[in-house]
Amino acid sequence: MTNRIIISHVQTGWNLLLLLTYAKENNFKKIIVLKEREIILDNFLHEDNTVFESIEFHDVSTIRNKILLFLKIRKIKGIKLFLKFTNFSFFGQFLQKFINFKNSVFLDDGTVFLNILDKSITYTNSMKAFIKKLLWPKGYEPSFSEFKDVDIAYVSNLSIVSNKLSKFTTKFIDVGDFFSYESMKYICDNCFSYKKEIELWKKEMEEKDTLVLGSSLVKHNFINKENYRKIINSNTLSENFIYKPHPNEGTVMKDLNSSLVSSGLPNIPIEMFLVHCAPKKIISFGSTTSFWLKYSNLNIESKIFMIEDFFTPASINALDGLDVEMISYQEKS
Repeated sequence: MTNRIIISHVQTGWNLLLLLTYAKENNFKKIIVLKEREIILDNFLHEDNTVFESIEFHDVSTIRNKILLFLKIRKIKGIKLFLKFTNFSFFGQFLQKFINFKNSVFLDDGTVFLNILDKSITYTNSMKAFIKKLLWPKGYEPSFSEFKDVDIAYVSNLSIVSNKLSKFTTKFIDVGDFFSYESMKYICDNCFSYKKEIELWKKEMEEKDTLVLGSSLVKHNFINKENYRKIINSNTLSENFIYKPHPNEGTVMKDLNSSLVSSGLPNIPIEMFLVHCAPKKIISFGSTTSFWLKYSNLNIESKIFMIEDFFTPASINALDGLDVEMISYQEKS
């Protein structure tokens, strides 16, 4: 049998969970994971995992390690598929350009459709963006809508942005083609061990009806702490909720009553808990979790608030196809 290996450069625990779900649904048994930072989720992997033949983790946080892995991957025999989650990884784009992969797949790990819809949304300042584009492998510049040499791209809520992707030769597929909460739960139950954490989660949710998901809006300089807190507070006043900070949120909401903040849980995807104990309602502010609930059969009321100050009028109109409520942190005149 031909050796089929999926190679992926992951950035987060959510990336890892999606990678394993994709690999299982597409019958890949051997996986090579490249990571540049600690990913807590890999500490929860079953040692006696029977879903895959092998899952190799390689640290590529140093230039030396990157070079060694690059040379190793080039020598691997068989069918090699490259799965990437972002176009903003220099090493990932470098691998795609200089290694002869059988196929390259882009997997939207969040809300890439929003950035395709409205290119005015930026996550870095102009000077950093200029330097990145200057150094990046030619043709593989950092951009949400860069699909050079990508054979297949899985995008969430594809129908909203499909008209903006017609110029590409890439085959675009909605993530729902391979992803569902049921397929993800299979990976959670058969590849990871976190029973104690599930029980802790269930205990936290016993007396709460609503889960409020934090975001990384402050970290990405979209909004300051004061306005972020104002938006959170004004849209959760009547809720019996528990607040789950975003992994990149830091201490933005540190002054929130401690009894309202989820604590003691490891920094692993919240979806891994939702498949075992879901709240009646989820409130979010553009969170991936809320947008991806459409791929579940969970009986959860979802309330998605989007901050209109970040979008152009045309993009706001396009979002009418989603069940979202536009809000603003600025005073109306």
